[in-house]
Amino acid sequence: MPQSDSLAALPIFQASLSANQSPRYIFSSHNGTRLVVIQDDIIRWCSLLTDPSYHSLNFSRHLVLDDTFHAISSASGDLLCFYSDQEIFVMEIPWGYLNLGDVSIQDAFQVFHYSVDELELGSNSPIKKVLFHPKSYNDSCIVVLKNDDTITMFDILNQQEAPIILNKRNSSFGLDARVNDITDFAFSKDGLTLYCLNTTEGGDIFAFYPFLPSVLSLSEKDLGWILNKSLVMYESLNATTDYKVKRNITKQLQFVSKLHKNWDSKLAKVKIDDEYRLVKMQGPFTINPFPNELYDFTASKITTIPIDNQQNEIVCVSFDDGSLIILFQDLEMSMSWDVDNYVYNNSLILIERIKLQQKEMKSLTALPDQLGKLYVTLESSVHQLDCTSWTSVLSKCIDESDLNALADVKFVSKFEDIATIHQLSNFAYINWNDKSSLALISKEKLTIQNISNHKKEQSLNAPAELDTNVNSDKSDTGKRGYEISFTQPINEILSLNESFQKVCLSPCERIIPPADRQLPLKNEANENQLEIFTDISKEFLRKIIKAQSLGVSIYNRIHEQQFELTRQLQSTSKIIAKDEILQKKLEAQTEKWNSQSSRQAELMTRFGKLTENLSKVAESDKFKEQNISHGEMEWFKEIRNQILQFNGFVHSQKSIQQDLSYLKRELIRIESETINADKKSQNEWDELRKMLEVDSKIIKECNEELVHVSQQLTTKTQ
Repeated sequence: MPQSDSLAALPIFQASLSANQSPRYIFSSHNGTRLVVIQDDIIRWCSLLTDPSYHSLNFSRHLVLDDTFHAISSASGDLLCFYSDQEIFVMEIPWGYLNLGDVSIQDAFQVFHYSVDELELGSNSPIKKVLFHPKSYNDSCIVVLKNDDTITMFDILNQQEAPIILNKRNSSFGLDARVNDITDFAFSKDGLTLYCLNTTEGGDIFAFYPFLPSVLSLSEKDLGWILNKSLVMYESLNATTDYKVKRNITKQLQFVSKLHKNWDSKLAKVKIDDEYRLVKMQGPFTINPFPNELYDFTASKITTIPIDNQQNEIVCVSFDDGSLIILFQDLEMSMSWDVDNYVYNNSLILIERIKLQQKEMKSLTALPDQLGKLYVTLESSVHQLDCTSWTSVLSKCIDESDLNALADVKFVSKFEDIATIHQLSNFAYINWNDKSSLALISKEKLTIQNISNHKKEQSLNAPAELDTNVNSDKSDTGKRGYEISFTQPINEILSLNESFQKVCLSPCERIIPPADRQLPLKNEANENQLEIFTDISKEFLRKIIKAQSLGVSIYNRIHEQQFELTRQLQSTSKIIAKDEILQKKLEAQTEKWNSQSSRQAELMTRFGKLTENLSKVAESDKFKEQNISHGEMEWFKEIRNQILQFNGFVHSQKSIQQDLSYLKRELIRIESETINADKKSQNEWDELRKMLEVDSKIIKECNEELVHVSQQLTTKTQ
């Protein structure tokens, strides 16, 4: 079976039976081994490493997804965020929880809710984009960009803490240092820089650095990297450095030193004071050289692409003419907190420009498990921009501080099609059976694309039929014990049943006016009645479809339960068949056990008597005053001699080991000298041979010359 086929057959990808075409999303984490699928307002999750069967949780009591919502996942895969332009919901994925039937338990997994109407938490401007802070401890911080260009940080696990609002409009008169027209933003790989894309002048890049959550997750390696970088920048200051730069770099070193002092080594985290979280934008970045053709167009999206497992990255910006520009930050910028219009080392160099045929790009996505690769989502297709041909060389040159290898590098990326899918919701990277795949999902379709060797894609357009043979191998009651093989959790079916019961109890949406009720159906003006009947028929048809969906789920469950009952009866039959063998073994083992027990009892009795005798001997004055016999003295003397002899052996062994070590070193030295002498002798012999060859050639030429002269003399004498 092809890898994509077997992957698509996983129970978590079971197609929806609902008539409602609700949005569907897919997310992955832990190097593509943990999956989350969202459909019909139900979260499904599973771990491919432990058990491919999934668990589910219905969240329709809190939120009903529609096309106005977007969905994102935290890097750890523990939290999901659903947001529209008016509100935000954050939910925890119940990894490790099995029994989720209790409503109170379900409510506990909604960890955060925010609406723009809550004026005490910020402006009522619509929400444009939401991101999880990649360096927040336990994914506790979300970052919100609004249409009024403010950027807000919410602590979702400590809602008593007031949000931090940046880039606010200055209420005082005069020039305002805030940046307007922010169309997109993205985090750097280290999570400490937030790049903002401004479109006032077409496409400028600004940055918040440092951009910090209330509790920063920081490893020892990252802390050392920040400290070393700050020390190098501080030592590079001189008399000609601008005082603003000196002030910021000095404050940066003080801040990093404070991080080092307050860092919790056990939990790898540090608490950040609010004064260090209130930062101002720096920039704009210079882009050198900037393509002249792009001055007439506007930037639309920005993202960062990691190129190695260190801190190196490249920046990608898209434009509305279908262009992608790949940039690299060639200078190290400093942190800045309270300086307006601060510019220091805000520089990007242009590496490559790619022009696409289609102009409108829906998203730019860099997967953390795909270094040097960018996925570009268009209207009905997904493409891969592969920069690994030169990013690997660039990363090596940066780490080794040697740019000579870049002289022979062609900065040309490979752009290729991945899959075609209409109205794509999102996609996720999956690592299964040591192969890399991309799962692309929309309302109607799921496509599994193998990106390891680009095998032929496989699409799922219809609900998958139940195949009891998929799980037939689970009847093995080996080391893992007996496992139940239901493809759909019971709480998901109960949730569908509860939803259907509510629909059945609700009255018809269309109410027939009393005047129309009295009219016979057959009349000259029955258009209104026909319209009412049409609407009522559509409503009942939706209920029937929902009932059929529930019925199919129940039928599949009953079919699986019949199969499960068969498996259980087979397992029970095997256990009963082994009962006679177990009884025979039990009798033999019982007899052996009784024999060993009686022997143990006898030994314990003898041991008790021996202990009693030893106690009497120890308490007796007769034995205390009795002299040591000659035999005992000889015995102790022999023990002493054996100890002395053993110690002598130890010293002799140590001396021999030292002699052997010395001999080994001398042999290695002699061997190396012999090799060198042999090489020298060989070289001298080669030189002598060459000299003899030259001399032989000279003698030969002299002989030829003498013969020639002799012939001439002979000729002349004649």
